[in-house]
Amino acid sequence: MAAPLWCVLGDFNAILGSYESTGITYSTSCFEFTGFLAASSLVDLDTKGAFYTRVGKGARGLVLSCLDRALCSTGFVDLWSSLSDLWSSLSCNTLPQLHSDHYPLLLLGRDSRFSRPRPFRFLNVWVEDPTFLDLVSGSWSSLVSGCPTFRLFKKLKLLRTSLRTWNWEVFRDLSSKVNRATDMVTEIQIRLQANSFSEKLFREEADALLPLIMH
Repeated sequence: MAAPLWCVLGDFNAILGSYESTGITYSTSCFEFTGFLAASSLVDLDTKGAFYTRVGKGARGLVLSCLDRALCSTGFVDLWSSLSDLWSSLSCNTLPQLHSDHYPLLLLGRDSRFSRPRPFRFLNVWVEDPTFLDLVSGSWSSLVSGCPTFRLFKKLKLLRTSLRTWNWEVFRDLSSKVNRATDMVTEIQIRLQANSFSEKLFREEADALLPLIMH
C-alpha cells in the first residue's frame, strides 16, 4: 500500500520542548506531542524566518511560542526528494505578522524547469485612484466586431493590456514595492524576537507595517 501523501500547515497549539517558548517549561503536553509525531511518522519541516510564530501575553509579559508549523507525511517528503532534480527544495516560511498574534506560514516549492507567464491580478489599490473608472470606461467603449462571446473576450483582453500599462505608469512596480516592504517588516520582526521587543523596534515595525496595511 502506497504511503499517504499530505502536508498540513497551521496552529497545533503545542510545542516540542521548552526551547520553543519563552514562558513554558517542558510539560506532559510536550511529551505527548513529540510522541504523536513519532507514532504517526510525521516530519516537522524547518521554518525559515521568525523562529517564534505566536506572540501572546502572560502573567510576566509577552510570551513567544512556536505553535505554528508544517507537518508532512514521510511519503510526501520522500516523493518530493525524488523530484529534487526537477523541483526546488520544499520549505516553510513565515510571513509578516499583520493582523493576528500568529505569523502566517507559506509552503514553497516551485517547479524549476519552467518559467510561466505572470497571471493577471486585480489590485484593490486601483479602485482608490480617481483615473481608474475613466480608464475602464474608455477601454470598454472600444469598438470590437464579432459575435457576443468574441467581443467579450476581446474587450477583456484589451482592458487587461490597458490596466497593466496604466498600473506601471501610475504605481510603477507595485509588486516590487510590496516585496521590499514585506522583507523590511520580516527583518524587523525577527530583530524584535532577538532583542526582547524594544520600544525602538516597535516604532520601526509600526512605520514599516503602514504601507502593507494600507494596501
